Amino acid sequence: MLSNRPEVKEVAGRHKRSVYSSVSGLTDEERFRLVKKHNSLRSLEAASDMMLLKWSKDLEKSAQSHANLCILQPSTRRDVGPADEHLGENVYAVPHSLDLEEFVQTLYEERSHFNFKNVSCLGSGECGHYTQIVWSSSKYLGCGVKYCPHLLGDQHSPSGYLVVCHYRPRGNYIGVEPFKRGPVCSSCPKETKYCVRGLCAYRPVIGSMSPKYHMSCQFYGVDIFWWIVVLRLMINKFYVIYN
Repeated sequence: MLSNRPEVKEVAGRHKRSVYSSVSGLTDEERFRLVKKHNSLRSLEAASDMMLLKWSKDLEKSAQSHANLCILQPSTRRDVGPADEHLGENVYAVPHSLDLEEFVQTLYEERSHFNFKNVSCLGSGECGHYTQIVWSSSKYLGCGVKYCPHLLGDQHSPSGYLVVCHYRPRGNYIGVEPFKRGPVCSSCPKETKYCVRGLCAYRPVIGSMSPKYHMSCQFYGVDIFWWIVVLRLMINKFYVIYN
């Protein structure tokens, strides 16, 4: 069953970032890839109210502070302050090397353990990492990473990377669906005016448009905007060839 506790897990990663004892924190590229991976997976749900996640320096700071402790356990400061400032959290560890995108994908694959009908995990399977990743009302993400020579609380890997991701607003409320099913962007908050790759957004980016326009103007699942771009490129190409 889902609970309001953060999810803690050890997962195996692919070779990407080698082990260096001084590693602490993320590069700009890793921040970009983490946000992109989260949003790509959120888009797969075809939800009607899924928010586009944005990176938060404040959440990165809180996540990094917890990662620096090198303890594989939930943060004790997630629920400090008003309820709307409480944090969702995913904590996971990996030995040897680090591929952040692969970790997010691995946690998302807990989807197979989630019972949408009963809004709970199936049997003894874990699903809380997945539900926090796709919690529709979460708007901000920040993560931290630390290589720990002595990782406490992990009997299988006494050393390795500890990765912590914080989300706001938090998710994983018991008995609450992580998102609404339906036409993408059809139930976006009123203050969001754009639909970016099936996600509710405050500002437009390349490929975005208003929710109403987005839903009604697609061909083979691709926005008409992009078909127009391709068509114009083809017309220009033929014009050059035959003139």
